[in-house]
Amino acid sequence: MPPPTKQQVEVKVHEAVARVLASGAVEDDLIECKSAWPDPIQKARQLAGMANRATPDPINWIIGVDEKRQTLTTPSGVEVSDWLAQLEKQFDGGAPALLHHFNVTLASGDQVAVLTFETDRAPYVVKTAGSSIHEVPYRSGTGTRSAKRAELLRMLAPTVDLPATVILSAECSVAMTERTGREPTIDWSGHIELFVEHLSDRTAMMPNHVMSGIVRGAGVDAQLRLKAWSGAWWGTDQPPPDPRPGVSATKDGLLITAPGSGRISLTLQDELGAEAYSDWIAERRLDLEIQLGVTGASRAIHVRTAMRREPIDSTPTVSGSETRVSWLMR
Repeated sequence: MPPPTKQQVEVKVHEAVARVLASGAVEDDLIECKSAWPDPIQKARQLAGMANRATPDPINWIIGVDEKRQTLTTPSGVEVSDWLAQLEKQFDGGAPALLHHFNVTLASGDQVAVLTFETDRAPYVVKTAGSSIHEVPYRSGTGTRSAKRAELLRMLAPTVDLPATVILSAECSVAMTERTGREPTIDWSGHIELFVEHLSDRTAMMPNHVMSGIVRGAGVDAQLRLKAWSGAWWGTDQPPPDPRPGVSATKDGLLITAPGSGRISLTLQDELGAEAYSDWIAERRLDLEIQLGVTGASRAIHVRTAMRREPIDSTPTVSGSETRVSWLMR
């Protein structure tokens, strides 16, 4: 996969800063926010750990964003060439190469600096101050520790590139069916349509068992179960094979041979009770976060979108009524 352009990096910066200002967390393994220019000696280990975890995908450091306080900052200026030279001295065998360095102007008019590093030469080894000991750091959660043997092997093994993936459409709905003399029943369902920009000549697979998601609102927070789905499956016991290049839904997941779109169904992991129905229909906006694993890749694809509530639809039936509320991506 070709390295990201400045325009692609800038889009990621805008999205990351917006998330930090809204929620205080960037929630991306490839992005680190700094309120000030980090000390090149003290933070070399952190950069190495992040690069070793992300390899071969480029990583970004955004300077001028305070995650804890959810604010923008005004860092004092540095001579980037001197800062980079100090950073590189902390590595044995080469530091992650600086791919881009530029300022991004936000919608507010404020500016942040972004540093994009390549990570395709892992493992990255750092020197330990005051000793002859060297270390291969590895990012774990929000911290950094020494890499384990399996992680070292993963860095050295051939990897599968993650294809660029976007959500084309998303919809979910909750319906209450009331019948005379019976307890009301609640049904929650949804789906997303993805476009996968698969440019490799190797077949990729997004297995159902490593798909996950969450839907959030002001008063709801629910884990999702995801499964590849095709409208062609109706009335068939087995999904028919699709010989055309692109994205095909199979009983095991999404099979990807070329750029194309595919659909994934969404269901709640836990059954929705009638008492929670009023909480759902009160939500004007739902935020959807999806994680898609790719066979052979060390990381997962993360995609997000927001859905807005449509007008409530109430329909009388022979034995009662059905009230349905839907949320759509706009």
